[in-house]
Amino acid sequence: MPDWLDAKTFDEAMKVMVITFDFVFGGPGFGEPASHEMNKLRAGTLLKTWINDMKAMISQNNETYKAIFYSAHDTTIIPLLRIFDVKDKLLPNLADPDFVANVVLELWKKDDGSYVVKAFYYPNSIAGTINFTSMISGCPPTDECPFDIFVNRCKSYLPDNIDLECLPKV
Repeated sequence: MPDWLDAKTFDEAMKVMVITFDFVFGGPGFGEPASHEMNKLRAGTLLKTWINDMKAMISQNNETYKAIFYSAHDTTIIPLLRIFDVKDKLLPNLADPDFVANVVLELWKKDDGSYVVKAFYYPNSIAGTINFTSMISGCPPTDECPFDIFVNRCKSYLPDNIDLECLPKV
């Protein structure tokens, strides 16, 4: 490190970097609230695919597939957690997810024929699983969220045409 870079200056620079990174990826900062649009653009397509696959499983009464997996980077996990309004609860102090962190959404069919979603966060390969379903804004404070409620609370984050929505605003 250069001679002029003492620990205090380095710590301050790191704080600015973390705040800036979080802001660029849809978080609040610099006097602005979290960006609904940025979170939609960064994670909405994945969420839309997830929901559409769940709808297909429900409508086809699919017993073939027990799981569908998607891969994503931390730059998708962060806005996905923001969409659910749980990022700051699961990753406090502007923390980033570990490289092996993942989000799992499970679709369950109840005995009465209704469907619910359960949401889990796996912070890393050592820590235990966190069921964050009860923390999702708009869902009941239980370990399962009725599918229709889950879809309705996510609707505004699902892009209609991601190619058009990503174009610069004129």
